[in-house]
Amino acid sequence: MAIYFFSGGGLVTAYSSTEFVKNMRLSSKRHADTDLRYMQDVSERCYLYNDSYIRTTSTDDFLHDLITNDFVYELSTN
Repeated sequence: MAIYFFSGGGLVTAYSSTEFVKNMRLSSKRHADTDLRYMQDVSERCYLYNDSYIRTTSTDDFLHDLITNDFVYELSTN
């Protein structure tokens, strides 16, 4: 299991990128009906926030891009 820290505050634990997105969506104050719609919303906000392009083609790409663009930090992996 990995522990992820958000640059804006907060933590999510997950065994996979799919579980990361699901847990991120469920802990969010912003409503989205699906994980894909949630990823698209986050991607749009990241672009508006600092011109970061976050792919939504897969949960792996999404998590990788969030980490690469310093929105998410992986604290530990067990």
